[in-house]
Amino acid sequence: MDKTKHRILCLAVAGLLILLFSAPGVLAWPCNPPDCPECETCTPTGCECLNECGCDDLTCPDCWSCVDCSCSYDCLIDQSCCNGTCFNFYTHMWCGGHICRQPGCSSWDCRKCVDGVCVACLSKPPDYEELTGCSGTIVDDPATEPQVNGCSVPYFLCYLFQIDCENPAGCEHTSFSSACEAHDICYQTCGSGKDTCDNAFHGNMFQVCNALTGQEREECYDNCATWRERYWYGVVTYGDSAWENDQVEACACCECN
Repeated sequence: MDKTKHRILCLAVAGLLILLFSAPGVLAWPCNPPDCPECETCTPTGCECLNECGCDDLTCPDCWSCVDCSCSYDCLIDQSCCNGTCFNFYTHMWCGGHICRQPGCSSWDCRKCVDGVCVACLSKPPDYEELTGCSGTIVDDPATEPQVNGCSVPYFLCYLFQIDCENPAGCEHTSFSSACEAHDICYQTCGSGKDTCDNAFHGNMFQVCNALTGQEREECYDNCATWRERYWYGVVTYGDSAWENDQVEACACCECN
């Protein structure tokens, strides 16, 4: 090969190398497509996640973010996630903003953290209307316990019908006392539904009557069933105010906003 041909060949190779190093997406980029992971693509700034890889800020769950084409948990080892926010279980308010668990404070109290100190934020509404208007969370009142008073039928009715209010059918095994006490407790359970309590009351009295056997069943079942329906009708029809008053006693308003 003569010198002229050799010079032409060298110039051609040099030109080709210049083109290769300056061509978009080839040697001028910091990566080549085969070098990137399956879920990434080569860009002028390097390998980047593809949207379709299933990991972006829209597809990762709360408190997770997309890192290197995979969802990574944002919270520290001593933190938990609540509504997209990382919080420390021992030093922050509990999820929902109405529970404070600060060292030195009892667990699950209705308190909030103010300058590192737990401050009570539980209020006692005076009536049912204000209770239902609670802007925070309706919770159990820790200062109250259910009080049972048996079958609280107006005394004058028991006197009028000449019956024992606890056992209107008057037989050995027809007492509604336990059913009435369970009904009292249900009404005085914060968050209980009146219909649920009344229907459970009816079911418990039904079991009393249905458990009668032998001669006692023959002599007492009809009377037991009659008083069962009367007692149930009484609470369904006239028990609204009693249920509302019991809810006011059993509940409190936790407002820690």
